[in-house]
Amino acid sequence: MVKPPNGEAAVLPTVRRDAEANLAPPVAEMISPLSSDPQPVEGDLIEFEVKGPSEDGDAEEYDKNDDLAVPLKPLSREFIHQNFPVPSDILEIDTSTFDTQAVIKKYGYKFDDTPNVPKRRALLIGLKGTTLKGSYGDVDDMKALLKDIYGFQDEEVMVLKDENPGSILYPTRQVVVDHLFILAHSPREGDRLFILFAGHGAQIEDLDGDEADGLDEVICCADGKIIVDDQLHDIIVKPLPKGCRLTAVFDCCSSETGLDLVQARPSASPHLSALDLQFNATFASGALDLPHSFTSESNGVPKHSDGEVVLWSACLDNADSHEILIDGGKYKGAMSHAFVQSIRQSTRQSYGELLESIKQSFKRWHVPQVPQLTSSHKLDQNDLFTV
Repeated sequence: MVKPPNGEAAVLPTVRRDAEANLAPPVAEMISPLSSDPQPVEGDLIEFEVKGPSEDGDAEEYDKNDDLAVPLKPLSREFIHQNFPVPSDILEIDTSTFDTQAVIKKYGYKFDDTPNVPKRRALLIGLKGTTLKGSYGDVDDMKALLKDIYGFQDEEVMVLKDENPGSILYPTRQVVVDHLFILAHSPREGDRLFILFAGHGAQIEDLDGDEADGLDEVICCADGKIIVDDQLHDIIVKPLPKGCRLTAVFDCCSSETGLDLVQARPSASPHLSALDLQFNATFASGALDLPHSFTSESNGVPKHSDGEVVLWSACLDNADSHEILIDGGKYKGAMSHAFVQSIRQSTRQSYGELLESIKQSFKRWHVPQVPQLTSSHKLDQNDLFTV
């Protein structure tokens, strides 16, 4: 492990990808084009190179052609089918018949849902699995931020950690799904919702045609089962009305389009280049309209939400998210730590400023990933960020 020159943090070999965590055999055996697992014929496609100090001696100079990596050509459908298998136990979820009131009672929550009064509600999920070390601290730090800066109360924040398998709150897939429904229960104008997922992410074959790259993004639960991005969208994005805001932070691998929020803007080339995926390449004009692999249609039916949903993601869909070791010997998810620290340093930032601050933190820490920002609506980079 190498400490950067400023001694601020160190990048760990641990990544927030399920294949590293060995959570579930069907998913764990997948081959990622950007992992250290057996590579496809294209070869190893990620190279992160620090060139050394810049001329002013204060900052590192990065190889802009190598600090992002994308497949040299799209993966074939056959390759995807063989190497990104869909588990046989995908949970069927009917959002129209789910009894959210029953699960609220089951877990003993006592929310103040006074009619016609906007509510605050947060769901913070931290899963270490067998390899991660910082997820619990990420949850604790985010809860403190919500309370200190945004006025959330303890009873408005739900916390799930995989530290006690005997707990009713042990985050198996069903428990996580239950809490996703609770988070978005009876949404109304003025509501402020928040979700953090700090754990393992992955990709599987897309079966409904809404992913241009042929891969769905998933989050992994404590029982080794997964929740697909289409399901996350249907539960916590689609039902939100106008004026209801959801802020999401996904600190895991393959998280860029984890909520299926934005419509793809085709690249001129057959594959997206690093510059196509750089934040400044599409954000400088003021309106956020990022190029992503998501097409906004599932089986021909457009995906839509009237709510204001913003997702802060740790990395690209085809990339890994990393943990860092900070002074004091504590482990943190790079995305969670950068997000929290940036807001604590300055509570009045635009979306553009906050994203740039997170990017600069990654560079200081030598973290080989690029944070992503997607939304359900046109987003002006100059708008003031708030939860």
